[in-house]
Parts: sequence; C-alpha cells; structure tokens
Amino acid sequence: MKTQLKYSWQPVYLAAVSDLTARELGRRIATARSVITTRAEELANGKNEQAERVALMDALFSLRFVELYMRRLHQGHQINGKLSRR
Repeated sequence: MKTQLKYSWQPVYLAAVSDLTARELGRRIATARSVITTRAEELANGKNEQAERVALMDALFSLRFVELYMRRLHQGHQINGKLSRR
C-alpha cells in the first residue's frame, strides 16, 4: 500500500525516518530539517495554510525525537554504574 503524500516536503521527511539503521541517518535528518524549515518560512510569509504548518511542526518534532533516540541507543547510558543499551 502506497502512502498518499499531500505536501512537497514529505518524501524527504519519509526518507529520513523510514530506515532508522541507515548509516546516513544524520545526513537524512539534516536534509529533511532544512527542507521543512524552508517550507515553514515560505508559509510564514504569506499563505494561510494552517494544516500544513501543523504537519511541518509535527515532522520537525518527530525528526528531533528520532535523532535523540538514535543518539541514546548509540551512546548508551549509565544506570546504577553500569552501561546499559535499552
């Protein structure tokens, strides 16, 4: 089943979050963040597209979550003096 995309920036976003094991995840996230931020700036300067603004903010939040989650997985963290990878 193919996902219907409504906005021009969605393919870049989906590429960034579709394969969380990809070596290029950081680059994909940075590219998606750049495209999404540019689109958000375009909308701020004119069109009244509230639904797309909400989708843009959701996408940025999701990218940040994935970025922090993957960083945590790769770095591990201390629990009771022991290194743990949850």
